[in-house]
Amino acid sequence: MKTMIFLLLQAAQPQQPSAQPLQEGPIDPLVLVAIIIAIIALVLAIAFDVFTAKDFKKLRAESRAKIEALEKSNASMAAELEKLTATVEFMSGEINAHSHMMRTVVFPRHADDVRKVPPAPKKADETVVLFTSRPDAHGVFPSATTQAVPGNSIYRIESRDGRNGIFAVINDPQVHSLALMVPTANITPACEGHDIQVTGKATTIVNDAPGRVEKRDDGKWHIVKKAQVHYQ
Repeated sequence: MKTMIFLLLQAAQPQQPSAQPLQEGPIDPLVLVAIIIAIIALVLAIAFDVFTAKDFKKLRAESRAKIEALEKSNASMAAELEKLTATVEFMSGEINAHSHMMRTVVFPRHADDVRKVPPAPKKADETVVLFTSRPDAHGVFPSATTQAVPGNSIYRIESRDGRNGIFAVINDPQVHSLALMVPTANITPACEGHDIQVTGKATTIVNDAPGRVEKRDDGKWHIVKKAQVHYQ
């Protein structure tokens, strides 16, 4: 653009022989037109540079905003991935616990064998401690084991007669972290409390009052009264 302006200015200069002196007279109209064109071209060149700089700044700002949005989106996806991974680990532990229970069950070969095996005598006031995972939608604990299973056990059941008992959340930080990941599935079916559906930044489950359960004919523990808890 600048080269074109220079050429226009050169072309606008009058060509006179060097041997003759300059004479005053009216300016050639062609010279005026060339000067005006050169001025317009210069103004357009300056305006073009200004607008180009503005467009570049705008494009850079938009690109930076898109990059920040992508970074936030990636962080959110990473958090969701961690939650999904924890849920998968929890479900794997629950499946392993059920598999272990099925392997340890001994079925009699004949129905008469059941009557031949007398029940083991229980000591007076002997407390049986069991561990179980979250209950189903009907308030029934699917299974119970005599030892806590990491990644699966959430509640502790205590019973003296083997038919009625109390239960509460296991007092363990890892269990609390696991249960608080999905409170609507792990806590609210068995517990009551103020806004326990929302965990916020809570890391601890405090047992305010135990719940009550009873073992029915299906061999499973049914919730009779929910436990009382709150978060810290």
